[in-house]
Amino acid sequence: MFLPHAGYAAEVYDPVHAAALFGESADQVGSYAVIRLHHAALRGLFAIGSRDPERFRSDMGFVFLTQMSEILATRIAGLLLEP
Repeated sequence: MFLPHAGYAAEVYDPVHAAALFGESADQVGSYAVIRLHHAALRGLFAIGSRDPERFRSDMGFVFLTQMSEILATRIAGLLLEP
């Protein structure tokens, strides 16, 4: 799954991706977005799903996802560095 921006909203619901991201709960997910986490040495993904099939769409803007990725990555990196 290529993430051209900070995030990605599935254009078409993909049950294989949903199963990989949400495991046993995949059948409850109607739409989803994946956010790339990147801060200092931290690299990762954050997947957020909704039961509403129209909640996350590929034609939506990425401002919110970008802000969310920056906040999450910074906070998670800080938690990992705490003694």
